[in-house]
Amino acid sequence: MNLDSPEEIGRADNRSMLQTCLNFPNQLEDAVKLTENLVFPEEVRLKDRTVHFEKPSRIVVAGMGGSAISGETLRGWLIGRTGIPVEVCMDYRLPSYVEGEGCLVVAVSYSGNTEETLSSFVDALRRGCMVVSVSSGGLLMNFSKRLGTPHIEVPRGLLPRLAFPYLFIPLVRTLQALEVDVDVSIEDELQDAVKTLKDIKQTLIPESPVDSNPSKQLALKLDGFIPAIYGFRWMKPVAERMKGQFNENSKIPCFCNYFPSLNHNEMAGWINADSSKLFKLIMLRDPQEEPKEITNRIELTRELLEQRLGGVIELWSRGRTRLARILSLIYIGDVASIYLAFLRGVDPYSLPSVAWVKSQMAKRLDTPKRLEEVVDALADE
Repeated sequence: MNLDSPEEIGRADNRSMLQTCLNFPNQLEDAVKLTENLVFPEEVRLKDRTVHFEKPSRIVVAGMGGSAISGETLRGWLIGRTGIPVEVCMDYRLPSYVEGEGCLVVAVSYSGNTEETLSSFVDALRRGCMVVSVSSGGLLMNFSKRLGTPHIEVPRGLLPRLAFPYLFIPLVRTLQALEVDVDVSIEDELQDAVKTLKDIKQTLIPESPVDSNPSKQLALKLDGFIPAIYGFRWMKPVAERMKGQFNENSKIPCFCNYFPSLNHNEMAGWINADSSKLFKLIMLRDPQEEPKEITNRIELTRELLEQRLGGVIELWSRGRTRLARILSLIYIGDVASIYLAFLRGVDPYSLPSVAWVKSQMAKRLDTPKRLEEVVDALADE
């Protein structure tokens, strides 16, 4: 595969995954507009209680995969910017301390049929939490309509991992609708993110040559290696997102970790291992907000590991605001994962192993059917 040949790339992109991925800035702009007038009811009446919607004291995003990353991105973006804790639940049950009207639980599933998210949605209702859902349809939307709980419907027809803006922006708008105090201008951050990603797009398209295309450069550097991605604070969700995209789209193992924690353990594992040369390290950088302590740890870690691994790559974020810088690296990594799939000659679209586990779980447990019965019992009729 010649990444400087738009024709070859076009033939490889026979399911338009690259074109959909490149459309990230337009999705972001569309999601901002679709949700700009979001409002919630003052209360939701269930069979045994009435839940009042007000400013929360705790926010929990329930989701799996790309849906969970939307919550992790929200949490990272809000570090040091709000007094309200934001958490992400990637399980069938919420933590025991999540209970009562002060807790807001946002259940996110693009398909609306993710069984772990559906279970957390029902769990939150049982505990008397404020509950909001985000999906393109499925049982999550059906359950929400049945119960009268707020549901944010997003456009259909996308792969869940290519619908990130439609899953993330509703979380931001939910903060605004419930008047959560945030120490930055949300509208300014949203507009800067849209502008920054639109500017980046022209450098990522197939017509942009390798020497000026950061996603093509990253794909070429990673071809034949296993990526290990290092982030910090608000770059933690970027590392997690990249890991997932290289797993799902490029069909390769990939790992991530975070400063400063990795300097206390993982770093030691690279030193004398023969397998270390199989890995390339990606360090995520922030030119504006990177704490001095983290900068020094990144520099020291690079000095120690550069000759012991297959290589070290530094990826610098772009944009004036923190949100733009977070999303700029997510965008570059998403596109790189598709280019890497083309280089490897694999299909970035299908996920047979993931589909197989889902089908086997449905045969063994049929969790959605059990949850439908619970929702019927909760409904106020």
